[in-house]
Amino acid sequence: TAGPKDGFDLTLLLSDGISTVMQAMDVSGPFIIPSTFYPNVSIMFAENPTLESEFGRPIAGRCGAYRIRIALRGILPAQATFKVSFPDGVQLNDAFCDYADMDYTKAVSRLTHLRIPLQYVLRTDAKRRTVISQVATAGGSDAWDVPQYMEMYITNLRHTREGPLDPFRVEALYPDTTSVVEQNLSIPVLPVIAESSVLQGGVLHITAKPQSLNAGVRTTLVVQVTTRGRLPRTGIVEVKLPVAFRINDGDDTRVLTSTLNETEADMRVVYTDTSKGIVHVQIDTQLPTAANPDGITNSTFICEQATADYRTCVRTPSGVKPGALLMAERDDLSLPGSVRGKFSFALSQIRNLAGGHSGNFEVNMYLADSKSLSERNNNVPGSELVIGSLADGTVRPAMQGSATRTTFEMMVSISNTLQASGNVIVIFPPGFEIDDGFQTNVTAATLVVFTQEYETPARVIASDKFARSVTVAVGGSPDDFLSAFNKVKFTLTNIRNMVARPPKGGAFELSGTFELQTQLASGALVETFSVPGVEIFPNVIEPFPVGDGDVFLESLFNGTGLSLVVQYSSDAVLPENSVILLGFPQAYTFNVGGKSTATVTYDGVVDTQYTLLNLTNGDRQIYVERVNGTSAVSPGVIIAVNISNIKVADQVSPSGEHNISVLTPDGATIAAGVLPDTFIGRPSQPLEIFLDNCKADWPAPDPRCVEVIWKPPIDSAGNDIITYQIKFAANSFRFDTIIGTSEVETDAGGQTLIGGLPLMFKSNKLAEGVIYYVSVQAGTMNRGVLGFGKPGYGNAVRAISLPGPPRATLLRSDTTNRLFTAWFQPQFTGALN
Repeated sequence: TAGPKDGFDLTLLLSDGISTVMQAMDVSGPFIIPSTFYPNVSIMFAENPTLESEFGRPIAGRCGAYRIRIALRGILPAQATFKVSFPDGVQLNDAFCDYADMDYTKAVSRLTHLRIPLQYVLRTDAKRRTVISQVATAGGSDAWDVPQYMEMYITNLRHTREGPLDPFRVEALYPDTTSVVEQNLSIPVLPVIAESSVLQGGVLHITAKPQSLNAGVRTTLVVQVTTRGRLPRTGIVEVKLPVAFRINDGDDTRVLTSTLNETEADMRVVYTDTSKGIVHVQIDTQLPTAANPDGITNSTFICEQATADYRTCVRTPSGVKPGALLMAERDDLSLPGSVRGKFSFALSQIRNLAGGHSGNFEVNMYLADSKSLSERNNNVPGSELVIGSLADGTVRPAMQGSATRTTFEMMVSISNTLQASGNVIVIFPPGFEIDDGFQTNVTAATLVVFTQEYETPARVIASDKFARSVTVAVGGSPDDFLSAFNKVKFTLTNIRNMVARPPKGGAFELSGTFELQTQLASGALVETFSVPGVEIFPNVIEPFPVGDGDVFLESLFNGTGLSLVVQYSSDAVLPENSVILLGFPQAYTFNVGGKSTATVTYDGVVDTQYTLLNLTNGDRQIYVERVNGTSAVSPGVIIAVNISNIKVADQVSPSGEHNISVLTPDGATIAAGVLPDTFIGRPSQPLEIFLDNCKADWPAPDPRCVEVIWKPPIDSAGNDIITYQIKFAANSFRFDTIIGTSEVETDAGGQTLIGGLPLMFKSNKLAEGVIYYVSVQAGTMNRGVLGFGKPGYGNAVRAISLPGPPRATLLRSDTTNRLFTAWFQPQFTGALN
């Protein structure tokens, strides 16, 4: 055996073998170390410990047997013993699972399948995780049926948890069970894996279902479990809820009711993690204790002698505490202490956050430490939650013009609930465009909680031009919730309206419906709402001075023309593919001196993508088509069409109105309008027209009028200006309400009024507080007829009473090199004090 070998006695004798010459007593000897087994040691596990078993990976929670094979180097004496030490994670003396040998069904780890050499158990110790067996075959190891070869099956062992196992230790001993002959203290084995609770028939008997399937409501989650492996009654059931649910909603999640094998139980929630949706439920908190052991953890099995007759053996405790171990699917129900691993519990304070498929649950089994995994079930089927309907929703465009770039005010009213960290999705109907010109953004976002309105840092987190959808993150905390009738309000920018196609005789087209959706930050839908469409009108191209629509002739002489420019601006976007249709009065002739051409500019920059189509003198319509433009033209940009080789009639009169339409290639109207006449043979518009309030001049009374000044036109069409016509209008640049028209004569050429006076005119006394507008036209004689040219327009002025000059001012000095002034207030202080 191994160990120190001291106490040798050495004696020197004579040849007679009796007579002592000298001697030494208790001489120190060598230290004998144990030898090691041959390296082909094999330790394998099988759940079904038959001689034909397929050995493989050990599985947590499963019971079975380890087969151990050893080839000895040295010779063991008769009745030698073997000691096997198991690592942490292997439970000895587990409830019987050796279904190949039903003769002895006590919960003890023992040898099964009598192998070479014949052995029987002497003792097992679950606390120390050791099994000692003794050889019953006569003779030493060299006399065994297969000399120097040992094989044994140790059954009723359970792997308690997933993870790697420390090496096994196997020692070959003398009959005294302590003296070591050979050993291997580091025998590697396969790690333990955790598998699902799928039963042998291939069915997973685990469900997790909310009692209510409506999104946004608080409900109870019922979990039902049938385990395949064994689990201590003190075990932990971990439920991981998908993001469609929230635990601890309003109050702590608790176990409302629980059953174990259809008998009422007292399970409890021992841990929750709201952010991860994890709940730990302990099946029973009472076992084991020192006073109430489970009968497995610290059990022993001791035999007086190693025989097949276990009547001389004593198990302490005598058996497994009834119910201490939840048994597996295939365990015999008649076994002592057998309670099937079939249980259920109902969890409170669960919120269904979203609709649609909830995602799968995870239901895992742990030991009481909540760390040692026994079974893993990653794919417990989820539920189809019913997507709710929002209480209300509104969509309001700031402008309703066709193809207009505008903003939209959005409001959603919650029906049940929405996590404040969730999203609102707006899906626009066909024809609308998002990210128009610039990326769609969110502004003026607020949360309305009952009567209080709060700003929230909402932001656009996704947009899809093809789906016409914008996703807005509300910007709140995941721990805050919007409840019924709370609202989310925000404005979306850079949205292009659809192109309106009003029905015949109609003024607008009703768009398709808008879809509003709320969702969790994960993307799961909560509630939806359909908002009726909005009315979209073709834009009106306003003539100057209300808008930028105007027509300019290169020459105002009657019978000439040369070229003209038609300009406009609109609230609409000019798409990449578009048509500008111009309709001219009879006063125009095209293709004079060559073919007329058209050039289009945007704020003076030429766009070469236009083609002039269908120019004839018959219908006097010009189609200017833009094909595959590089980009859309933003609203408000002045778009000008310059047409060459034209001639105006040899007449002295207004040309007649011009029509303009901006169309899509298929003929839908984006914008349309009527542009003013050109004044053939008459002057262009006067310049630098400025309107101001008249000044009070004490002691004269306050005039309460407006006065206008201007400069002559650039082009008088070849005739001297002899008069100016001034019109005053109230409240509108459209000159719908003209309150006065006056004419003033000029010196020759129109540079000054009669007598060399400056170009100025004062109105009559006006109503205070009203806004007034002015237009000025130059008049000439042409072919013996007095007529007026293109009007020029000035600024708008609100008529107010202005103070007069201060009275009786005094200026004096003193000896300190300072000046002093004094005055009285004006006679007329005006309307503004």
